[in-house]
Amino acid sequence: MAQNKQAPQVVVFSDRANATPSQPGGKGAAADRTVDYQAGKMDKNGKIDSHDILRDAKLTLHEKLDPNSKSPTEHIEQKPHTETGSYKDYQFVPGGASYRVLRDWSVNGQPANVLDIPNHTAYHYELITNDANANPPIKTEYTNTPPF
Repeated sequence: MAQNKQAPQVVVFSDRANATPSQPGGKGAAADRTVDYQAGKMDKNGKIDSHDILRDAKLTLHEKLDPNSKSPTEHIEQKPHTETGSYKDYQFVPGGASYRVLRDWSVNGQPANVLDIPNHTAYHYELITNDANANPPIKTEYTNTPPF
């Protein structure tokens, strides 16, 4: 009798989703970082091997600004944006500003979860908190429920 195998889940991930932002002016000054994302097939244990990376995939990022944010919206993608192979995401918070962005991803036109590598768990949403007065000033979190 044949076993029913579950297909690996396609996810978006970054090896350094919480890279330390550069904030040369100190706390409260502008901060930025660049995070490189890829798509891959996650196994049942929440891991992606190098041969499971989808090197020619089209990664599309959708962003929504938290309406309670104090910062202008020009710091997020106003329309879905697509890059092929890998997605180089520039994240920025101006000095004194504070805002949160809810993000979700698609791979090759299909909705895709985002992988929290340290926990080997995929989530539907990625939440970026940008706060020049916080430590760290830019932080990535994951959730299955939209917070706003």
